[in-house]
Parts: sequence; structure tokens; C-alpha cells
Amino acid sequence: MEELREFLRREIKKELKIKEGAENLRKVAKDKKSVSDVNSIVKKSNSKLTDMQQELQELESQILVSQTPNASLSG
Repeated sequence: MEELREFLRREIKKELKIKEGAENLRKVAKDKKSVSDVNSIVKKSNSKLTDMQQELQELESQILVSQTPNASLSG
């Protein structure tokens, strides 16, 4: 699980750089086609980031649960 968590963190970091680059391109894009293409890239990147962040959050919850002693056994 730790390896998957690190993989997701690296992928999120990479996607953030892609999004940042696309946002920089959007600032200098002149024609409608370029702006549309860049907006599409940003939208796709936002969607990927949301999915990966949710997946990471779920994984971290699973890791936390697996590391917590079972309360029913101690009582």
C-alpha cells in the first residue's frame, strides 16, 4: 500500500506540473482554437487530479485503518 501511495503522490505532482504549464499557455494563447485546446487540457488535468486525490485519500484511510489496533479485541 505504501508503494501505491507514493506512486499516486508522484502522479499528482506530475499532473500539477502539466496543469501549471497549460495555465501558462492559456495566458499567452491568442486564437480561439489554441485557447479552446488549452482549456480542454486544463479541464482534463483538473479531472485527473480530483480522481487521483480521491484515490489517495481512500488509500490513506485504508492504511490508517490497517495500522489501528482492532478496538473489539482489546475490550
